[in-house]
Amino acid sequence: LRKTLTYGLTVIIIFITISSSAGQIVSDSMRRKPNYKKIGLVCSAVPITTASIYYYMNHVWWHSISKSFHINDDQELRYALNLDKFGHFYSTIIVSEVFADLLRFSGLGDNGALWGGATFSIINATIVEIKDGYSPYWGFSKYDMCANICGSLYPVLQNKIPLFRNINFKWSYDFIHPSYYKSLPRFKDKSFIDDYERHTYWTTFNIAGMFFRENRVNYFPKYIDFAIGMSARGLDGKGAGTREWFVGVDVNLRKIGNNRKNLWYYSRKYLNFYHFPTPTVRVYP
Repeated sequence: LRKTLTYGLTVIIIFITISSSAGQIVSDSMRRKPNYKKIGLVCSAVPITTASIYYYMNHVWWHSISKSFHINDDQELRYALNLDKFGHFYSTIIVSEVFADLLRFSGLGDNGALWGGATFSIINATIVEIKDGYSPYWGFSKYDMCANICGSLYPVLQNKIPLFRNINFKWSYDFIHPSYYKSLPRFKDKSFIDDYERHTYWTTFNIAGMFFRENRVNYFPKYIDFAIGMSARGLDGKGAGTREWFVGVDVNLRKIGNNRKNLWYYSRKYLNFYHFPTPTVRVYP
């Protein structure tokens, strides 16, 4: 309960900060004047967020056991059939977006906010990865770090190349079926973050935005996306297991309603990172 409350409180504080400041955003076409007090407040959120994540991870993974710094890519490349790499990529996208929005509220323009959000996300992820390097079981992973950097920079890529705005990444969690992973004695006390058998990572494609010109976008519903999902079964933490692949549709919440920067806009934006149940077919196995 303590770990859950700590993690949940961090998310709630960030969301309240965003929603309460939404009314202060000015039009992108207008010149913004940076508010250095607010920028300082946002910068202070970096160590607070990192400390909260550190506290949570310390109880879930690290505990008090440590050894000298080491790299352990062999273990990492066998763990969870590399679903954890998608988790790193996905989570750092969200962190990057959150900090970018906070910097926008501080008066920074889109370009500065995007690069600032990506930088803060990379800093936060790097601290966690370095701590992993002192863990006897995990170790520092170059591949995890690469996924962190790519995820942190993805919002920048979407801003610079419009095509990528039609390609998004989501996550869903299986609340119904039991997990083989959690039945193993050494993993029974692990966090839901490690329970990759219940995770599915999705790549969604906005068909209307990719294949129809703006004046013909109504030929295909703009809020319906094509989705490809990946999960796994039979994971034991040592390399065993079978990947699962899914195809289906996804509801793009960001395409519902207007783009006026208010509470409804930000609720849709961050809820859209979760893939809600929609018609889906498992194509493998």
